[in-house]
Amino acid sequence: IINNPTTYKFVPNNFDIETSVRTISISYNANNDVKTILVQVFKKPVIAIGEGSVNHTTKTVTYTNTTQFATQFDWVFNNGNTSRNRIPGRQQYTGSTGVATLTAVNGPCSTSDIVETEFETETPTPTPTPTPERTCTPIDVLGESFKLVMENASDGFEKRIRDSVLLRRVFVVQFDNTIVGKEQKAQFDTIRPHLTLTVIRRVINDLDAIIKERGEDSIAAMLLYHILLQLLMFYACCQNQDIDRAQVATLNTFNVILDQFKEWKEHGNFKDNAKTVLANMLEAVDRELKKTKTETPKKVKYIDILEQLVECLTDLA
Repeated sequence: IINNPTTYKFVPNNFDIETSVRTISISYNANNDVKTILVQVFKKPVIAIGEGSVNHTTKTVTYTNTTQFATQFDWVFNNGNTSRNRIPGRQQYTGSTGVATLTAVNGPCSTSDIVETEFETETPTPTPTPTPERTCTPIDVLGESFKLVMENASDGFEKRIRDSVLLRRVFVVQFDNTIVGKEQKAQFDTIRPHLTLTVIRRVINDLDAIIKERGEDSIAAMLLYHILLQLLMFYACCQNQDIDRAQVATLNTFNVILDQFKEWKEHGNFKDNAKTVLANMLEAVDRELKKTKTETPKKVKYIDILEQLVECLTDLA
């Protein structure tokens, strides 16, 4: 008891957490008359609240409450909800911030605190623009075309082609077993280790020599040349980079073909069946040119070489 002339102030200590109010008996002597009064003493709540869990995607929050010396809990949330429970239910918010205010009450005593939750705004990961998948001219028929050429060529034709055994293994055995019907990328990955650009250049050089002779094997040589030209365009199409920068860079091989076409013009006009083969070559290259012009990313050098090939074949056919 603290004494002053007019007031007696009682300061209770050592409150039991479980009992936030105590009744104190106070006795005093007034004119030799002992008086006793009972006084209820309330402990001011010691508030302790926080976030239990936060889901930033759904903007939902649960709360913890370990407040001491409180008999009543008044929760107010900025989503419009209220609660009288010690632990309120999960709250969902719509704004960028969730605010929970708790007023803890013990008799005439009360104290308040708030919990603010800033919801993280997820920056959406930009969806990459997919590179359009190129649709290349199918090569499934090349195997059958190769067989027809070889069946109708002279007995000595294959002997004049240095890589004829490799060509037969690829176009006959591999095409039937591992190429026909597969996705174009799988076809490309299967063929290119065997029919490399070096092999293709070597074969078209052999064929070029036969074509310039204008002998009995010249038509077979032109037909096989057409097959390899289609395969080379398939290589160029299957790769997204231009023909000078792609992993299998076909630019030099196309330039060899272009030079050979120019030389064919100098050897005079072709006739009959040869003209038909050249017209088919022109149709295939022109179709590839029109298709390539519509694709992205643009292959400037490929388009340029195709345009030159179309020009030469137009003159030849």
